[in-house]
Amino acid sequence: MRNLLILLAALLTGCFSLAAMAVGKARHVVVMVWDGMRPDFVTQQNTPNLWQLAREGVTFKHHHPAYLSSTEVNGTALSTGAYPAHDGIVGNKEYRPDINPLAFIHTEELGIVRKGDELTHGHYLALPTLVEIVRQAGRKTAVAGAKPVALLLDRADRTNANSGANVFAGQTLPADLLERLTNRYGAFPKANDAKPTRNDWTTLALLDSLWADGVPDLSFLWMNEPDLAQHETGPGSERSLTAIHNADDNLARALRALEAKGVRDTTDILVVSDHGFSTILCLVD
Repeated sequence: MRNLLILLAALLTGCFSLAAMAVGKARHVVVMVWDGMRPDFVTQQNTPNLWQLAREGVTFKHHHPAYLSSTEVNGTALSTGAYPAHDGIVGNKEYRPDINPLAFIHTEELGIVRKGDELTHGHYLALPTLVEIVRQAGRKTAVAGAKPVALLLDRADRTNANSGANVFAGQTLPADLLERLTNRYGAFPKANDAKPTRNDWTTLALLDSLWADGVPDLSFLWMNEPDLAQHETGPGSERSLTAIHNADDNLARALRALEAKGVRDTTDILVVSDHGFSTILCLVD
């Protein structure tokens, strides 16, 4: 996991580029996370755009999550390069009596994150994330997530988006960005809305708004599918496959946007998953 962080940091500093190594011309990195995506569903039929991207690039076959099917755990590990014992997030839900002595907390909720930072003097996460490192180095970032886990990638409060914005499950940093987005694209869709999906809305917010003045040095785009569909209907179901197609469609939109802006050849694109969906909560016919 730490090696991925080092690789991404190297890509941004121009030291090493996986996709453009031969000519050394990569200038942007886009990381797209398909939540709960399994590698055995990456086929020409299910995911034509991802399948083609894999054929043209590099596929990592021997990978694994930091902890089974826990999005917040793996999302934090992915963004810090550290295992849960070191980055501070060990569960999607945790019992932290200093935050709430009467019930468990959801580790990705904005109010919980803010109280956690208040109690720890800014160390709710024990380590900085890649997005934070890039912004602190004076580079620009953009984070857009259809799930609230995207908050953990770049949680600092801010009054403007000069160095980077974060759109996470219909909320935004800076806060006033949300009104602009909803005025343009409508309200953030409900969980099971089909047109547009939460992934459609989030991808549009990134490509049309956060990239309006150019593609930042680092972008994260976090899809909420096929995770939700698989939790509710199981991997391989018709709904889950539809969700996978939708994620692939949004990958195509991102690739077209990079082409339109003339930066496809100078952008390294990493498509990853936080876990392979080895568990589900329940499934009853």
